[in-house]
Amino acid sequence: LLSPPPAGKEEEHRRRVLNDVRQLVLLESGLPPPASIEMSFAAGMRGNISARGKVWKALIGSRCSVQDYKQLLQQVTIHLEDEHNTRPKSSLYKRSMHKIFVDLNRTFKTEVAKFAPERKVSFESAMQRVLMAHVARNERRLGSKQLSREELNYVQGMNTVAGSFLLVMPEIDAFFCCTTVFQELVPLYVAPDTIASTMGLGVLMLCLHEIDWELYNRLIQEDARKLMVLQQQLLSFNSASPPLHETLRLWDFHLAFGMHLNILTTISRMILNRDKLLDGPMELLNHGGEILGAKATVDADMIIPMTVHIAKGLPKELYQLLVKHCTDRSAKEDIKRL
Repeated sequence: LLSPPPAGKEEEHRRRVLNDVRQLVLLESGLPPPASIEMSFAAGMRGNISARGKVWKALIGSRCSVQDYKQLLQQVTIHLEDEHNTRPKSSLYKRSMHKIFVDLNRTFKTEVAKFAPERKVSFESAMQRVLMAHVARNERRLGSKQLSREELNYVQGMNTVAGSFLLVMPEIDAFFCCTTVFQELVPLYVAPDTIASTMGLGVLMLCLHEIDWELYNRLIQEDARKLMVLQQQLLSFNSASPPLHETLRLWDFHLAFGMHLNILTTISRMILNRDKLLDGPMELLNHGGEILGAKATVDADMIIPMTVHIAKGLPKELYQLLVKHCTDRSAKEDIKRL
């Protein structure tokens, strides 16, 4: 899978790689694991890319440039120093730095403490650089009129994506993979208004209405504010629950088949716990809850097959909307129509 493509057959090689990885994810219980999850984590921290990291890069099609990354970090340093001396603290880089700092300590906090407590500072520092470099890159795109000033800032949810990549690959690779995910795969999930998570909740409810009326009816009776916890879960891309190696397998699945399937893996986890949801409080869905949060347990062997089953049973129009909501704001009107 990781061998270089034959000259002139790059696209054919990429299609074959994608098909082979999909077979691994679906039929053979995921990508081959390292001897222990600690080795995978250490590989990402040391600067050596793990086998999983290489496959993720191949799936995303990411290309790295050390020079570009260094220039972006220099740009960050220059702006922070300049703002400290001549601009108000509410400026772009200061605001983003503050938001990132708040999220650092709660991103994979348990995993870092368990597998490599001595690397906590270096992990957080790498995540901070990756996310601030993304802000700098957005500023460049602002100069070329590829996005608006409102789209420059860091938003919550980016930390989970960056942290996931940093667990399996070195910093530079993680940055360019994050950039591809943010700009091409789920741009609306990292938009300042996080419109995709709002639309995602709408799509989730439409899918649930299609496949589990009883559970849908239970949720629809709740106060809309309580359902907002589901939006927070969608922004985390199912990365809030242990164990880590099972969470990484969900990332294998999402990257191989599409990040839009985050909605359906969330539904699968809810259905696997439907009795608790039907009889218990909505707080079970919270970040610290027993179904989707820190107290829950991810079982990829159960979640992935159920997600595939759900996807195959959805009406074509609804599945197209599932794909569309990650990148196209007009999906909002489609959700209202359906």
